[in-house]
Amino acid sequence: MVRIKPPTAPPPAPPRQAPAAPPAPAILQKPASALPRQQSTFEVPNRREARLRQWSEQSGGTSSMRLPEPVSGGAESGAMDPLFLGGNAGGVAAGGVERTHVVRGLAGADAYAELETRVQAAQDAQLRVDNLEVQLADDLAILGPTLTPEERDSYIQNFRAEHTDAYAQRDAAVAAVADHLEAEGANLEGYLAAYHEQSQYTTGAAALPLMDGLKLVANSAQAATAVDFLNEHGRLLGMVAPGAGHDFERDIYGPAVTATMTSALASGQTAGEAVESVRTLISRMPDSVRQHVLGSNPDAALGALARVASGDVSAITDLSRMAADLGTPGAGALVSAALSMAMLEQPERFQSPTFLSSLIAPLGSTGMAATVLGLALKGVGEVVTRTSLAGAAGNAAAISGLAQNLSRLGSTLGAMTSALNVLQLLSQQNPNNGTWLQVGAQSVGGAFAAASALGLISGPVGGVVAAGAFIATQLGRFWEARIHREEVRQDTIARATRLGISDAEARVSLGMDHPTQARDLALLGIDYRRMGELVSRGLMETGSVVTLARDFEMGPEDINRLLDVLVPPGATTPADPGFFYFMQFYQQARTANPGGTAEQLVTWMQDHRPPPTHGGVGYVTTDSMLRLLASMV
Repeated sequence: MVRIKPPTAPPPAPPRQAPAAPPAPAILQKPASALPRQQSTFEVPNRREARLRQWSEQSGGTSSMRLPEPVSGGAESGAMDPLFLGGNAGGVAAGGVERTHVVRGLAGADAYAELETRVQAAQDAQLRVDNLEVQLADDLAILGPTLTPEERDSYIQNFRAEHTDAYAQRDAAVAAVADHLEAEGANLEGYLAAYHEQSQYTTGAAALPLMDGLKLVANSAQAATAVDFLNEHGRLLGMVAPGAGHDFERDIYGPAVTATMTSALASGQTAGEAVESVRTLISRMPDSVRQHVLGSNPDAALGALARVASGDVSAITDLSRMAADLGTPGAGALVSAALSMAMLEQPERFQSPTFLSSLIAPLGSTGMAATVLGLALKGVGEVVTRTSLAGAAGNAAAISGLAQNLSRLGSTLGAMTSALNVLQLLSQQNPNNGTWLQVGAQSVGGAFAAASALGLISGPVGGVVAAGAFIATQLGRFWEARIHREEVRQDTIARATRLGISDAEARVSLGMDHPTQARDLALLGIDYRRMGELVSRGLMETGSVVTLARDFEMGPEDINRLLDVLVPPGATTPADPGFFYFMQFYQQARTANPGGTAEQLVTWMQDHRPPPTHGGVGYVTTDSMLRLLASMV
């Protein structure tokens, strides 16, 4: 017989006592046990380094010794990290590295604390600008198709009037960081050296504010200041930065090349003068960096850049080939600078995505291609934005040169749209490139808003996509996935009402519930009231209507005749269901007559008209459409 012991009560728990506070180390402001534990992302090559790493972790040096987590977004050869996205304003690396507090009493501590303050202010200002651009892009993606050109320009002007100081504050904050780097370079370097003597395994974390400041300045008109700082005070920083996930070429030297080109063009310099500015900047870089940017034949690389400036766009292919051979971020940045300049100087050459793809095809890697295009679009958007701000301020000198020929801006927006299409294809090939697609879309949206604010673009003309209508098509598609949220709907209605848009609720509902149809109909010059009627009666094949309008070069009157056939006015009947069958017939005509004129297509369809076997909607619609199209050729 088995005896089972009766359960006994557990012993009473001892009374809780407040734990004694551990003494704070001299450098770290919290005990090492409180630091986050992370897994290494690389294999330790030998036992000695393994023991060193273990000792480092036990000594509180985990942050600077660990590598950051892999960054999605295409860390392929030659790729650079997108800036100002993912909540990391100013390009702050989010590699899991914790900042340390400034240690008072060390040499240069006051200067370093001031640097932290200025960098944080600049990051906040940059984040504000980014959020405003995203918000405006959202609004234009939703409302854009329903606005007339006058309403659109008024909306953008009112939106910017509410935030007129954002860009100026961003530029002033970044300039303040640059001034501090220039004036206090020796003290900043001295502080890191003193810190390194006491806790060399956390110096990478302590250097984060300095790296963040250098990234901000490298992406600004003061890019040369960041390069000069590294030349004079970057020795220790170069030793500890890689362990904290930083790369000078990717984060500073490469962006400085594109920023210098952008700033030169935005200030009104000619393409040749801008190339000379880039040449001067590169000459100030260390020899090893220059080799990564220009390769073993600097004269050939700089010569190709000069050829682009003189109008030889095909030279971009040579730069792409050199960048592919080098596989470095610096070489990719040089291609981006050339693309930005070419899209601004000869935008009419870049209206075809196929042509643009051919120029960067030698890059090979989709990650490098997406990086190059994303940075190029960012540069073009920055030039257009800065030009518009200078124009709004009445600064005639600043908008001379490039901005003097405002008639080219419509083509520039078309070139940016073309590049955005290529970026979309690259993101389909590799999802990691999606972040660069977001960079491109944000840049295009900013450029469109800037141009529209000055009244430099017009609405659609007939069935041809004019510059002012591109926001209603390409850009809207890229933002569409993220705007279908109820809070976005309500916020947009409230903002549109406040900024003077009548019937805001109906427009926003149309833009959110039927975005594709609204964009297509906007290309045809249809006002939002007619849009609502057409969509409510079931006209969903709007893309086919755009195709016909483009192929037959229809004007406003012809477009209205076409829509009247499909959706008879004054009736409540649904849209003609036979239009779908007619478009299948029309595609057969295009296949049988590649490159055929409108007249040839109509003749072929008349000769191959399907028999009235049923007398149904397909035959009736085909007959009506053929008579209509025949009257237009």
